[in-house]
Amino acid sequence: MDYKEFLKQVKRLEFQELREDRPEYIEFVMTTNYMPSLTSILESYYGTAYSPPGKTPPEDAQKYADPYGGIEEGQTLYYLDCGDFFHCALLWPWGNGNSTTIKIFQAEKSVENNGEKQGDTDNEFTIEL
Repeated sequence: MDYKEFLKQVKRLEFQELREDRPEYIEFVMTTNYMPSLTSILESYYGTAYSPPGKTPPEDAQKYADPYGGIEEGQTLYYLDCGDFFHCALLWPWGNGNSTTIKIFQAEKSVENNGEKQGDTDNEFTIEL
């Protein structure tokens, strides 16, 4: 499955709130009821979680997640190396246990440098799909 098809499958699910939707970045909130369906789609694209909940995230996970809010224990990071790009998904469960914020994005590897973006301060990317 390619990235476009992956995003189509994700967007077929029911969102509680859609916060942002661009080809290189989508952010939404989903109720816990739909998380098994989302997890299935995420795992079919990314494989197993790079940083699963309940474990301390690996140090290198921060360089992917920091520009989008970071990753902490209890949160999930999926990561896929796609050559010149990397694709990630961040899952941040809410304290109420009923909702999760999800951020899915792709970025050029050239924008990462010790966890900081180079020459791109507003988080906008030129992405070819």
